[in-house]
Amino acid sequence: MWARILKLKNGRQTRGNGILVWACLFSLICGIIEFGLPLENMLRYARNEIRPQQASGDIVVVGIDGRSLNEVKQRWPWPRADLAKIADTLNEAGAKRIFFDFTFDSYTDPTNDNAMIEALKRAPGRIFLANRYVIDQATSQRTDHVNIPEFSKYSGTVNINGEIDPFGVPLAFPYQTTVGGKTTQSMAAALANVSGGTDEYFRADYAIKLNSIPKVSAVDILTGKISSSVFAGKDVVIASSTIELGDMYRAPGSRGLLSGIYFSVFAAETLKRGKPAEYSWFGPWVFAIFLIAAFMRIGRKWLRRSIFGVGVVTLLTIPLLLEENLIFVQIVPALLSFMIVGIARARANFRKQLHDSGITNNVSGLLNLAALHEVEAKSGATLIAMKIHNYLAIKSTVPAGYEKDLIDQIVSRISLGVERSNLYQSDDGAFVWIADDISHATAVERIDALHSIFRSTIKVGEQAVNLFITFGIDRDETRSLANRASSAILAADEGGKSGDRWSLSDADKSKERAAQLFLVGRIDQAIANSEIWVAYQPKLDLKTNLICGAEALVRWTHPDRGAISPDEFIKMAEEQDRIDNLTLHVLENAIRTSAAINNHGVNFEIAANLSPRAFAGLPIDAIASAMLAKYKLPAHCLTLEITETATMRPNGEFIAVLERLRMIGINISVDDYGTGLSTLEYLRAIPSNEVKIDRSLISQIDFSAESRMIVNSTIQMVHSLGRSVVAEGVETEAVLKLVSQMGCDKAQGYLISKPMRFRDLWSMIGIEPKTAAA
Repeated sequence: MWARILKLKNGRQTRGNGILVWACLFSLICGIIEFGLPLENMLRYARNEIRPQQASGDIVVVGIDGRSLNEVKQRWPWPRADLAKIADTLNEAGAKRIFFDFTFDSYTDPTNDNAMIEALKRAPGRIFLANRYVIDQATSQRTDHVNIPEFSKYSGTVNINGEIDPFGVPLAFPYQTTVGGKTTQSMAAALANVSGGTDEYFRADYAIKLNSIPKVSAVDILTGKISSSVFAGKDVVIASSTIELGDMYRAPGSRGLLSGIYFSVFAAETLKRGKPAEYSWFGPWVFAIFLIAAFMRIGRKWLRRSIFGVGVVTLLTIPLLLEENLIFVQIVPALLSFMIVGIARARANFRKQLHDSGITNNVSGLLNLAALHEVEAKSGATLIAMKIHNYLAIKSTVPAGYEKDLIDQIVSRISLGVERSNLYQSDDGAFVWIADDISHATAVERIDALHSIFRSTIKVGEQAVNLFITFGIDRDETRSLANRASSAILAADEGGKSGDRWSLSDADKSKERAAQLFLVGRIDQAIANSEIWVAYQPKLDLKTNLICGAEALVRWTHPDRGAISPDEFIKMAEEQDRIDNLTLHVLENAIRTSAAINNHGVNFEIAANLSPRAFAGLPIDAIASAMLAKYKLPAHCLTLEITETATMRPNGEFIAVLERLRMIGINISVDDYGTGLSTLEYLRAIPSNEVKIDRSLISQIDFSAESRMIVNSTIQMVHSLGRSVVAEGVETEAVLKLVSQMGCDKAQGYLISKPMRFRDLWSMIGIEPKTAAA
């Protein structure tokens, strides 16, 4: 391969490693010191807005709100007789349990205290009073507040403490904690009937919608204005819920200040859905660093962007899915690492753009000869120049704006032997590239091949252009590449004057590439000489156990090289735009053979592969229709197989061609399913009759449970779309039996038959070769 080695490469790699190190260190430190906690909470609050949750409705809040204070006309705290009346009313209304968000840690007057005690006695075990502790911020001393013995004797006890973040938002709550020397369950855990470890905290899910929590004003209970059905079978919490009484905390997101009781209810509703789990930032951080390391080392821009995008999107979306299942994880340190790398990469790209603008041809985008000053060649490198002597004359006559099209076509032809990224262009029609460690003979062979390619005209707009080109070779390693480029161009000029294809200032070229170019150049001749022929691999109908058709497969038997792999010459033919004749040759042979078999009374279908390029280069629907008419083959006997590749994405024109083929009656098959881009949406979009499951899946189903599951589900899915299924690569009786049991329609593979000549195919299906004509 002809490779370009820039002096700056190692420097850029070093800077890339430095960026990775800084991203690691800074994000690691931020994670350790929780520097990103505010941003973490903001992201979490944003996710809460995206995934709102409904409260269970099992918990009713009775709020001593502003209206209650105004209408009751009692000083605060209210007389315990009023609270006892509320408890009695709720008890009579059938409340399941009653929780007071107050600590009764002191005596008032006997009348009110006795009223409260009597209320507790009337609901034994169903009224819970709160205890709490307070830590003095100045002295760090803790004071426990517990209920007086006369009250705690007849009531249950719950704790109402929780952890507050630096911004005043209650975030975590204990399952139980020790207050006054006794272990007490938290109100949230008690409401949810969930147990947990002492001082083991869990995070509340604030995606629960506030307006989905049932609320009642305390004054409506005292005055009898609320139906008892509201409380029947429900847990009821009684608490202050107005800013005048304090006990207000900042709520996450845009909810402002909320009474403390709502946070306990949020926590209880969270536990009703399940026990939350919380994980640190370290796991996502490791994931991010791994992706960033890959991002920094991969050369392909689209792949780098994909990795970066996948990383960021994953970090932003996975927590959303996890939080749906009450799994909370911190992602800010991981995001910070991506942010650092993204900013550094953007800055580096900007600087590179400024640099590249000075070493790039403005029309073609290729590097110019000035860029050779930054290139360091490997030992043994050969520098080759191609000079288009009539370039300026052509440039002056082509239609306005077509210069880029002209250069693109020139570069396209050169690129058959040279990577575009390794090509340099001067403004006067010279192209230079570096060939590493090749012999002189190889260099000459490559030049001869390129010269042959450039003998055909180039069409620019409506104008056909002939290029007059010569080549120059320089192998002098003692000078800089920039100087050697000038020598190579001068040698090409000398070759033009002397009438030689090339002139040496010193150089070579690769036999293998020249041989490939020569090979593809002989495709048309090979078709004419019958070196390229069509083999047929039979298909078995799994319902009738009869041969029902075959797939037409192209083969090339070279007189000197012998059998040439289809993968080798088909790929080259596609790359060099020589695939059309090959496609038509195979298609016509397939239709002719199928027609000959059908004429002998055998219902026989034929399938032929279509190269993606055929859709762009040929009116395939009109051609297929004409061939069917020529050989009098019914359209339903022909299947055209399309492979699921990036170039076959279901765009409008592609679908339109397939629809026209279907209207003719030709069957469409999606080939090699399971190896490329096909999805259910893809299959729904493609107007196909059939799907062929690739051999890579089929061949493993007799020993891989996973492959069996995939193949079986694929068959069911394809059948649900009203299409038939062909199993490729069936090579054992066990596999054949399995695909048949799964409901597959047809099978193809070496167990049934290897690809064969058409006369052998006729014999296989019971037609005498001497009576058949194809």
